[in-house]
Amino acid sequence: MRGWRDGLRTRAPWRGTAAGIMLMFMFMAAVLGRGVSARGADTEADVLAADDARIKALVAADVTALADRLADDLRYVHSTGTVDTKESFLELVRSGRSRYTSYAPLERIVRFPAPGIALDSGRARLRVETADGPVEAEFHYLAAWRHEAGGWRFFAWQSARAPKSPTPPAFAVTFDEPAVPGPDGTGAFGTGWRDLGADDFERVNCADDTWTWKEGGLHCTGQPVGVIRTKRSLQNLELSLEWRHLAEGGNSGVFLWAPPEAFFGIEPGQLPRGGIEVQILDHGFRTRYEASGTRKGDWFSTNGDVFPVGTSRMVPFPPTSPNGSRSFPKAAHSRGSPAWNHYYVRAVEGEVRLWVNGHEVSGGTRCVPASGHLCLESEGAPVEFRRLRIRELP
Repeated sequence: MRGWRDGLRTRAPWRGTAAGIMLMFMFMAAVLGRGVSARGADTEADVLAADDARIKALVAADVTALADRLADDLRYVHSTGTVDTKESFLELVRSGRSRYTSYAPLERIVRFPAPGIALDSGRARLRVETADGPVEAEFHYLAAWRHEAGGWRFFAWQSARAPKSPTPPAFAVTFDEPAVPGPDGTGAFGTGWRDLGADDFERVNCADDTWTWKEGGLHCTGQPVGVIRTKRSLQNLELSLEWRHLAEGGNSGVFLWAPPEAFFGIEPGQLPRGGIEVQILDHGFRTRYEASGTRKGDWFSTNGDVFPVGTSRMVPFPPTSPNGSRSFPKAAHSRGSPAWNHYYVRAVEGEVRLWVNGHEVSGGTRCVPASGHLCLESEGAPVEFRRLRIRELP
């Protein structure tokens, strides 16, 4: 006779729908709820505390602590459709075949359909290192918990990837068009975005007149070489900005996660000794560089390189520069001077991704440090920025 799980998996017409998943877990709660420990009061805080302990153990790859949070009859259905038991899931974590490097709950709603049974439905952003490369995505999930002797234990999970927008929300504003307030009134890109202005930055080692805020934008003379930085250290963020070089062959950039010690003692003409640089180069830079006779300009591109500077570290996404230190863009999407370009940067949990004019092109992971100042770079030629906006993430 086929088991009830097989019937749910192969016969049920509602399989895969939100209502179907909820019905499945309600049925599981009724079947598997037999033998739960007596409990006077079910509290959401207790379930969330158990979930926090599970997440902490999962990210730390602490198999012993993780095993204590999992029920013996665990059924873990990945978004790919792969199913794990408690034993196979623990082996997956123990072996390192799947390494959960970050897990950020975005929404958790706890319900109690029966005594000693809790259903947690919500959203989470996960990053997993696998043999096929890193996977980072937002997931909708439904998790089932059962109260047993020793506390709440996790006995079922099913998830699906959240729909992915074809382009980041930062591209709602097109070039040379006025910014249009979003429906919630918080800005053009929706909840949480805000403008970056003069009050957000401080001078580090440039002249008083190197940077000038005017007409809703920021002008940089390029002299001397140096940076301005945010007054506050930042961690997880999204950044949207437009830039253009005013001279052929111009050079500039954005530094992410530059640690405080990277600025100690730097003089005019120097750049921070740490951080992740998102480069802003005009196409004419390569011609000028190679004409100088220094060396062949094959170690950089002019379409959005991302690379660590000084003491900082990063594992670049392919393709990479010949020495493997830089993430080269997958395609050429930058416009030459004096056209405006748009950068959307996502820097979350030690990973940086760059979109140029609407196309994801480059980035890197395992950045150290993964917090610090955001800087704008003056490097020898005039450049302008406008529509600088940021959204800080948890």
